[in-house]
Amino acid sequence: MRGSVSKKTKSRSRAGTVKKAVRATSGAKARIKKTAPAKTKEVATQVKAKARSGKKQEWIIEEFRSVVNIPRNQLERWLGTPESRKLRFPDEPKGAKTPGQTILKLLAKKHDKITREDVDNMQRVIEFIGPRLQKRPKGDILASNWRYSLMNWGHDPSKPLKRSRGKHNGK
Repeated sequence: MRGSVSKKTKSRSRAGTVKKAVRATSGAKARIKKTAPAKTKEVATQVKAKARSGKKQEWIIEEFRSVVNIPRNQLERWLGTPESRKLRFPDEPKGAKTPGQTILKLLAKKHDKITREDVDNMQRVIEFIGPRLQKRPKGDILASNWRYSLMNWGHDPSKPLKRSRGKHNGK
């Protein structure tokens, strides 16, 4: 006579879910339980965006508008220049979205049409520009790759930062 001892196994599928199979030795069908998928980077970003309060989003939008100090029409002209193109990746496929093109779309959006994805892109721009401003090279910066790189992200370091009205400006 067979006993009712069970055998447990674990396996991981391609989606990252853990499946547990419990097989009874008495001939019963195997039962499969699925657990929640493991958190990926994408899911973590979505959770972070949902947790962000309205005040935090407003601060990000204000900070983006102050850090990006090149007007939309000037940025569009700059992105077409050879100086701008020389700093992009040479193997970049044609039609690929560059950070400058994303910023152009963000600058064109009205405040009430900004989505969470837009706020995430704005935060990415802020996080890119901030540390690079701290690494200012010595000497003349007008024809430097450092300046051109920042200009591809919508910030001209030879211009002063635009400070918008609001209580978050000091932070």
